[in-house]
Amino acid sequence: MLEPQSRQIKITKVVRTDLGELKWMEHEATDYSKSEQLGREVYIREGCWYCHSQYVRPVTGETRRWGPVTQAGEYAFDIP
Repeated sequence: MLEPQSRQIKITKVVRTDLGELKWMEHEATDYSKSEQLGREVYIREGCWYCHSQYVRPVTGETRRWGPVTQAGEYAFDIP
C-alpha cells in the first residue's frame, strides 16, 4: 500500500492541564504493527470506513432508502 510522501514524523497536539493551562505535546510517529496494518487493510477493503467514519454524508435520498434520519436523543436511554 502506498503511503503519502507528506507523512509526518512528529505529531503535535495541545492539551489543557488540570490547572487550565495549555501545554504543547510532541510525540514521535510510529509505524503500524503487523496486526494494526492487517486491520487497516481489512477496514479499507471491506468498506468499513463508509459507515464507521466521521464523514457527514448528504441525506437527500437516504430517507427513501433507509427511513428518517436519527434525531439527537433517540437512543439516550438504550443499553447496549
